[in-house]
Amino acid sequence: MALLSMSFGRPDAALSARRLGLWLTHTLRPSRRAAAANLERFDAGLREAVAAETMASPRLADLAVSCPAALVAIACPGEDAAFVEGARRARALAMEGRPLAQICAAAEVPLWLRRARPETFRARPPRLPDTPNVRRAIANHVPKGAGATTFKNAPWRWLEAVAIAFETADEEVGLWMARRAAASDLVGIFRARVVALWAWRSRHAPQPEAWPRWSPELGWDRASDLAFDWRARLAFDVYGGPGGDARQAWERDGFTFSPLLDFEAIVAEGEAMRHCVADYAYEVATAESTLWSVSKDGARVATAEIGSRDGSAFVGVRQLYGVKNEAAPREAWRAATLFAVDLDARFDTERRVARSREERRRAWEAFWEPYWAAKSGATAWTPLDPPDDGFPAA
Repeated sequence: MALLSMSFGRPDAALSARRLGLWLTHTLRPSRRAAAANLERFDAGLREAVAAETMASPRLADLAVSCPAALVAIACPGEDAAFVEGARRARALAMEGRPLAQICAAAEVPLWLRRARPETFRARPPRLPDTPNVRRAIANHVPKGAGATTFKNAPWRWLEAVAIAFETADEEVGLWMARRAAASDLVGIFRARVVALWAWRSRHAPQPEAWPRWSPELGWDRASDLAFDWRARLAFDVYGGPGGDARQAWERDGFTFSPLLDFEAIVAEGEAMRHCVADYAYEVATAESTLWSVSKDGARVATAEIGSRDGSAFVGVRQLYGVKNEAAPREAWRAATLFAVDLDARFDTERRVARSREERRRAWEAFWEPYWAAKSGATAWTPLDPPDDGFPAA
């Protein structure tokens, strides 16, 4: 009788969501059993609060099936005052039996999330656009059902990537992300931010002709590669790459070490040596490391990455590879090791870039002014001053 008496109130805090779900499954009529079965599918950090709401009213319990997003928004509004008030109003509307559209509107949950599976949420859904065009275009890409899904069965990654695209860029990019993220398990949060920034900037503001441009026809993998190329090019424009002695060629034991000082030079080295050195262009642009084309008697022998290792203040050889990432000759390793010692003796132990702080600030502001104007000011991922530790922030 103690359990039965709780069916219209809140359960005891000691009653676990799992025990509660099992009890509901065996005692409620079929329409409620589906809601009870869904409890175990909510994120562990949300489950107790969601279970408590389902016990407060059969109508709230129905949301576990009809709209898990609204139930999470009601149960876990967070600290945002508007979300807290919205959750209170949405809860009252749900208990009165009002239409789902009214409940979602009060909770600031887009109606197109109504069929999203419980596993889509690790927290209250963020603010998202809910225009008729978005509803039509995104509905087929929302993670639904109870079976396996993309992202290695982690559909919350889909929602986070889509939310970042809408927030960072615009509706067109957000819808593109919804399509592409539904078909890939490689959409990380940081990567989604970079792609969204590139997509917005390449469409809405001038940039050099050689820089890549976004289009909605791009697949995720290609868009991601182009966005990170764009990020490296921008970093060279802002930071200028390594400064000082890292900008001149060196001779050691018959080998010539020629610095790779811009994006085009790094790409050319990768094409000539048939390896992935271009993946390190951003690190060179921000002077986190340096890249060198190693040659002997005018012929390329290897590519070297030289910089501090594991937080050490001393410069050393990070990598040294020949054509197609084959092992470099022993004599090239010896020359590179001695060269790194020579470079370390003359290298500033603090990371050093070619451009002064004022030059970096001017280049950064000129690049992001159109974006700041569109977004009504600087953002956490595009702050007013260029970060010393790279950009953008996720």
